[in-house]
Amino acid sequence: MVNFVKGGLKVRSSYLIYRELSSCLQPSRLPASSVRAHLEGGIALGIGAFNLTLSLFPPRILKLLEFAGFSGDKDYGLQQLHQGATTTPNLRALLCTMLLLCYYTFLTFILGVGEDDFTEAEALLSPYLSRYPKSAIFLFFAGRIEEIKGNINEAIKKFEEGCSAQQAWKQFHHMCYWELMWCFAYKGMWKMAYFYADLLSKENRWSKAMYVYMKAAFLSMLPRGEPRPFGEDEVALFR
Repeated sequence: MVNFVKGGLKVRSSYLIYRELSSCLQPSRLPASSVRAHLEGGIALGIGAFNLTLSLFPPRILKLLEFAGFSGDKDYGLQQLHQGATTTPNLRALLCTMLLLCYYTFLTFILGVGEDDFTEAEALLSPYLSRYPKSAIFLFFAGRIEEIKGNINEAIKKFEEGCSAQQAWKQFHHMCYWELMWCFAYKGMWKMAYFYADLLSKENRWSKAMYVYMKAAFLSMLPRGEPRPFGEDEVALFR
């Protein structure tokens, strides 16, 4: 408990430093320069990330955090992150963009906030994807956007390109496998969905139970007399 309180105080101290730095951005105190642009980007990232993250907490917890001096204004957080990502070229623009892409393509769905604004995600991703067309991370987000839009075939293409773009980061492949599994499930291609669930169950340690359950679920969708891949039985897997 003591360590938790100490950690909270350090986080609060970090947030107060960002707020103090934002007051230094008056033109009279800091003239326009490349250094100012990088400082503005860093402050926008910090304040935007704090506000956006805290706004996703349950209302009761958020009230306690605001009482402790934090701010949890989602709209202000998004505005700050957009400013850091698009207003002026700076070192943190990519980090602001990545955080916004995660919010628009994942958090809005995981947390059920009901804001599927993929147009913003497309606008943020487009210049980076044009500049780095073989980037595994940007291809992944492009696939995720297509999946949200319902363009499943295009999403599968992007995820597969993301897998082939690099071989060093195996965990990134697992992220693509997870999305590919669901894409093939949406298409009713149960054997392909099973294939990716099987890959995840063998290579990834996040949740073996989840992967085995998904394997069994996909096998149960096959016709009764159709041969099962690798001779596995859904009844045995469910057990």
